[in-house]
Amino acid sequence: HGSANPFRVYRGPEGTRWLVICGVGKIAAAAAVAHLAAVSEARPHHLWLNLGLCGHSAGEPGELYRVSKLIDVGSGRAFYPPLLTPVPCGQGTLRTVDQPSADYPEEGMYDMEASGFFASAIRYTSQELIQVFKVVSDSPTAPLRRFDKREASEWIAAALDGVDQALEALMDLSAEERRRLEEPSGYANFLENWHFSASQRLQLRRLLARWAALDGGLLDLGDFEQEASSRALLRSLTERVEALPIRWGSHD
Repeated sequence: HGSANPFRVYRGPEGTRWLVICGVGKIAAAAAVAHLAAVSEARPHHLWLNLGLCGHSAGEPGELYRVSKLIDVGSGRAFYPPLLTPVPCGQGTLRTVDQPSADYPEEGMYDMEASGFFASAIRYTSQELIQVFKVVSDSPTAPLRRFDKREASEWIAAALDGVDQALEALMDLSAEERRRLEEPSGYANFLENWHFSASQRLQLRRLLARWAALDGGLLDLGDFEQEASSRALLRSLTERVEALPIRWGSHD
């Protein structure tokens, strides 16, 4: 990427995984999320994952943890990433601080980025699809006297198998959310033939979703060609949806 790009962005060969290097600090992390969302054309069903290093009150260097509670120490704001999938690692509380410190006054993890990441990522997807994983780099019994990039890379590489196991299960959640958010059958055709306001588009989407859920079959736009306005069309479609019988299941 050229100098106009504020962050280094990488895309996997399959085109479905993206990586942005945010640097130090929660402001940089929040900005990196916004930049990646624009570059990758992020959708509401996409997963967001923060993976980085942290200090820990008692952990050993190289240990992987999933964050179950995230606290921004500066503001006191707390986030609770849902733990919907099992992971082969420990989990606990992470505190994001504004300044680096070797002191860990409370039990758990400490970093400088995660709260900025989470607060920004939640603008682009649901909370269930945002996860934070941290690899311990230092602790009171193993202070970080000198940052070693090679050692840090080895820690992250060793943790990737555990992260991948969590991602596999989360991908199923992502696919389920994508199906839920898909445009209902016929939605685009209605938009081409009538002018709808934003609220009417939402109403149309819900009606078509109900039609599909009640197994109304394929809708013929010709049945609505006499409707001169989008309001009249929605009224007619509502009547047809409400006339469909509710199917409680098959009975022999």
